[in-house]
Amino acid sequence: MIKKHLFFSLLLAAVLLCACTACEDSKTVVVVNIENADFDEAEIFYMKDFINYNRQTYTVNAEEESFRFEMEIEHPVTAYLSLGNQQLPLFLNHDASLTVYADMEQWQETLGFSGSLKDENRFMAAFRDQVEPKYNQRQMIDYFRDASPEEFAEFGAEMVREATNLLEEERFSTSETFNNYFLTEIHYQMFSNLLNYPVYHQYFNQAETTPKLPDDYYSFLGQAADFQDEKLFTSSYTSFLTEYLRHMIGQERETIPEGMSDFEKNMWMAEELLEGKTLDFARASLINYQLNHGDFETASEAYHEFSQLSTHPDLTDLLEETYESALKVSPGSEAPAFTLSDMEGSEVSLSDFRGQVVYLDFWASWCGPCMREVPYAKELKKRFQEHNDLVFLYISVDEDEEAWRNTVENHEIQGVHLNVNGMRHEVPNSYNVRGVPTFFLIDRDGFILDNNPSRPSGASIDNELKQALGLEV
Repeated sequence: MIKKHLFFSLLLAAVLLCACTACEDSKTVVVVNIENADFDEAEIFYMKDFINYNRQTYTVNAEEESFRFEMEIEHPVTAYLSLGNQQLPLFLNHDASLTVYADMEQWQETLGFSGSLKDENRFMAAFRDQVEPKYNQRQMIDYFRDASPEEFAEFGAEMVREATNLLEEERFSTSETFNNYFLTEIHYQMFSNLLNYPVYHQYFNQAETTPKLPDDYYSFLGQAADFQDEKLFTSSYTSFLTEYLRHMIGQERETIPEGMSDFEKNMWMAEELLEGKTLDFARASLINYQLNHGDFETASEAYHEFSQLSTHPDLTDLLEETYESALKVSPGSEAPAFTLSDMEGSEVSLSDFRGQVVYLDFWASWCGPCMREVPYAKELKKRFQEHNDLVFLYISVDEDEEAWRNTVENHEIQGVHLNVNGMRHEVPNSYNVRGVPTFFLIDRDGFILDNNPSRPSGASIDNELKQALGLEV
């Protein structure tokens, strides 16, 4: 099981700041020497992109007490090494070497590094030990909830100061490339937190409004808005772009042309504020989200326009991947067939419901938004209880089958219930499910009517179901 790291490490799965568009093909070699291991396989993975978040994974078997990885890495990356129940973030680079050594029974005391990347990885280990514990996820939530705007800003600034001071210590001879990446990553992490603070403070306190902010609260945006294409290889910068556009839409709503959808507003704002590859990245991210979660016709039109105009093949290739997946479950497509077991162990196939309309819900017991829909779903089913030709079909992606069963029973969720073992199962993959909850409307002939119908809490869901059933609206 992959072990979760603290706040910064969760965000550190990023490609290093690097503009080497023509890196030579070369091998990166990582050797892991482990004592007292009770496993025979080790894995290294990293994120290849920040559009589809594809993972590159390398798995090797043990040779005595050693694991040897030979990898083709185009850009510097932060990868994750999995050893049994331990997971270790590693900074890797093209044409570089690293040796990791440790005793699994005395992990913290014996963990060490050698090779050309030893200092970068020594720093990362020191950062996790000395700085992260003060700014972990639990601490961040507490500050989102309890801190005043001034206190929260100081909390973020102190994190940056401590991280920067550690990086400047003489014991670390880290490369300029790594230093630039790390400082970019940590600063944009802080900028994102500052942007999110008002909404999170309201949410965690269940307040009616966001807190009153000082007049100069958003002054940090002057530094944050220093948009440079080189920064696109860091995860916190790419995440910040989306949050920044959303913030600016709120700030500049009076200048935005009337009648625009949320997707159109974001695209318009991106074109107003960004340029170069950063602009194309923002467009690609917005179209990618629309293809996966929004109106397919609108997304399809934007995708084809982007493909014709963009001069960045890496972005158009990633969007093409998303488009092809979304096209397979677009309105008018035949719904992918499946056969799964219900709560009693009986096989249930989608074809069993031919002649009926299916309202399909991919969900999970651990998903907060999914569970918030449960009361609305129960009321919705009551309103349509006389329509036997409408099927409420639930597919849970819970890996914990007991949690799935208990949630259905305890919340008395009525409908047909099936379960798959996680989001990577072939059924959610065939439906291009990128998150839960995800809904589909399937017609009587087994074709997709809507790949993004309203949720049970939606104001228009009754009319959508009536139209699907052929009833008067």
